[in-house]
Amino acid sequence: MNTRYKGLKAALCSYGMLVVGTAVLAFGLYNIHRQSNITEGGVLGLVLFLNHWLGVSPAVISPVLDITCYLIGFRFLGGTFARRSLVATLSFAGWYALLEQFPPLLPSMAAHPVVAAVCGGCFVGLGVGLAVRAGAAPGGGVARAEWRCPFPTCWAGPSPGPTSSPTWWCWPSPSPTSPW
Repeated sequence: MNTRYKGLKAALCSYGMLVVGTAVLAFGLYNIHRQSNITEGGVLGLVLFLNHWLGVSPAVISPVLDITCYLIGFRFLGGTFARRSLVATLSFAGWYALLEQFPPLLPSMAAHPVVAAVCGGCFVGLGVGLAVRAGAAPGGGVARAEWRCPFPTCWAGPSPGPTSSPTWWCWPSPSPTSPW
């Protein structure tokens, strides 16, 4: 196998994971969080807030807010990350716009907010995790978190040593292709 083919295959797998991640994220936000009136923090929370109070579709406002964050952080994120994040943003908007064409697929969990928060959090966590694993930020809030890390490839996690309070650190990855 030549290196060009390997590079193309890796890019297609990465973008495929990114598109699947944004689909999972959009599914969770549309079918669980939006129905149950549960919001997120950061840019996703602002998107849901503007949707609730102003009626602006997340498919429209999410790219506007995300691209604003990417433009601010472009010098920290780099071109590849910014390109992939733009694809993630547009993919999320496309999936959300598609889901809006249909009634929610899951029953409302509004009467059970804890269950809704946990189920929605699983979809959001899985979706964002897949997109980040593919080297992109599916939202401006995730991009802002990436700005804080001084290393081009890093893994953020709990402090490796004993601390008096929960502290999150960022350290270089042992491999540029894997944060583990």
